[in-house]
Amino acid sequence: MTLRSLLSCAALSLLAACAAETLPGGDATYPQPTQANVPPSYMPPPGKCRIWFADRAPSQQPPPGECAELRNRVPPGATLVQG
Repeated sequence: MTLRSLLSCAALSLLAACAAETLPGGDATYPQPTQANVPPSYMPPPGKCRIWFADRAPSQQPPPGECAELRNRVPPGATLVQG
């Protein structure tokens, strides 16, 4: 392996590690809506986020808000969904 290919691999590894930010609850940031079972009518608007609890009815979920604020407030078992 050449030095150039080693550096390329290292750079890609660093980018991949940065892309998979983890929340306090252990869930990956911004899962796909289908993974969190969010009905389309309950998705947050574009540019907003919503904390989603799998064990609550859609009508009982917290309202959408700013992603930067909600990112640090996701409790264990909940998921942050981005619109």
